Amino acid sequence: MKKILLIGVMALATLCSCTTVKKTSYIAEVQTAVVQYPTVTELEVMEQATATVEWGWNPFRRISLDTRKGNLVANLLKAKDADVLLEEQFIYESNGFSGTLTVTGYPAKFKGFRKATEADLDALRAANPGIYNVSKSKHK
Repeated sequence: MKKILLIGVMALATLCSCTTVKKTSYIAEVQTAVVQYPTVTELEVMEQATATVEWGWNPFRRISLDTRKGNLVANLLKAKDADVLLEEQFIYESNGFSGTLTVTGYPAKFKGFRKATEADLDALRAANPGIYNVSKSKHK
């Protein structure tokens, strides 16, 4: 009886096999371009500032040097109420079990955002020939 039941289950499994569905898809190629119009701002540059962070060795909390750099810059910008750090320079010292990271730069704050004028666009074209391309006829 068990053999008949087993043969029946195998026959049923064979009859209920998976089916394959064929589908065809079409890919349409679309040409796209990013169109941006430049925005110009002035920078209020502050006096040179320095920040330092020290840490000891901790086998359970490993933080990468890049993460430490980012955090140090963010803390300096927050302390100076600035938006960006210009000409940043890092000094890293380590003796294997502890480290010191120092950043020096010029904090700056953005002010006066405005749409670029034709004079601004001409200056951008002169500074970046072949890279920056804005048609004058489209953006008057």
